[in-house]
Amino acid sequence: MKSKIMNVNLDISHTISGQSHFKVLFNWNRELFILNSIDILYVDFKNRVVTWHTDKKKYYTKVTIKSISNLLLTHGFFECYNGILVNYNHIKSITENDIFLSNGLDLPISRRNRSELVDNITSYSRSINDIVIN
Repeated sequence: MKSKIMNVNLDISHTISGQSHFKVLFNWNRELFILNSIDILYVDFKNRVVTWHTDKKKYYTKVTIKSISNLLLTHGFFECYNGILVNYNHIKSITENDIFLSNGLDLPISRRNRSELVDNITSYSRSINDIVIN
């Protein structure tokens, strides 16, 4: 069942390592949920509904893309395809047309965004040594 969202809050806090982690807070069916950024595999936007994908569950919120995409893109996420933002922490490999995540799921990547992602991964992976680029 999709959530009836009153609002979504992103709480950004910087860790000692310099990487930013944040929490997403939202109401879903009269229950407050808190997601840690490290648990989010990817986020997708369709018809003003944002789906937050984790290993265990999907969470739905109703917000505009602009209200959260700029924040996500500056805090560890990359837009691999229209309306899909992937968490750098969960990228395991990149092929010509796909990104493979830590849970085995694959996401499409546009040709236009692939080279930018490879450049970003190269600098990002200095602290993460298990990303394979084909």
